[in-house]
Amino acid sequence: MEDLSPTVPTIYWWEVAGAGPLLMNLAGTRYFPFFSSEEKARAFREGQDAPLDVFLRHSDLTDEVIGLVRRAHDDDRCDDFLINPPPEPGSWAQPWAADEMVALIERTARRENDLGG
Repeated sequence: MEDLSPTVPTIYWWEVAGAGPLLMNLAGTRYFPFFSSEEKARAFREGQDAPLDVFLRHSDLTDEVIGLVRRAHDDDRCDDFLINPPPEPGSWAQPWAADEMVALIERTARRENDLGG
């Protein structure tokens, strides 16, 4: 049986062993950064003062990524989300609220499915 679960292009994020997603704190706001490629995720990690026990996670399953976003927000772990933040500490990136992030993931999955991706 063919799997018809909606998918998005692969999304990457960093996790701290035993503690969940690696978050950024900029001026008192907690951000959960996502990356569109492994290369962008690794470049970001190299520019940060992050714990040594982080590992790269990824998924292309829409429901898994949406669940991750909702849990991080509902559990009050982060305030907003970032996509491909620059690797330089203190650099600016457009923040996304949880509902905006979910809508973006859903739109991307629909587009990918419509294109046969």
